[in-house]
Amino acid sequence: MKRLTFIIMFCAYGALGQCVNCELKEGIGQICWGKDRSTTALHLAKFLDFSNMNKGLNTDEYDKQILIELNWLLENAPCLDRCLYTRGEKLLAKMIDNEKSKRLQRRYRKNLQQIKLLRTKYFPAEDTSNRLCV
Repeated sequence: MKRLTFIIMFCAYGALGQCVNCELKEGIGQICWGKDRSTTALHLAKFLDFSNMNKGLNTDEYDKQILIELNWLLENAPCLDRCLYTRGEKLLAKMIDNEKSKRLQRRYRKNLQQIKLLRTKYFPAEDTSNRLCV
């Protein structure tokens, strides 16, 4: 199988992403869909589907698709939900562990740090809810 070489680019998220079209969901908190709710919902569904299909599997193709959807969501709806960041962090940590190339490991670590910075930017308070991000 081909080695995963897709790298997330985070440089412009602060300028592009907007915390708009928000609603308060009981038990979840505020969710901000970005400018186009239906397109965001479609990308979120793909992200969750690929994430769920990938559980327990070690496939570069699923990881690549998850990263494509994660990249779109972080760029266009950065305030969607804290769990988006949690899932992204777990995925990149898994990819770092599974990657043999030191160069790609460094890139994934850098991307992981960027996701953590974005999470603290858009969700600065600790999550005090009891909900589980799986």
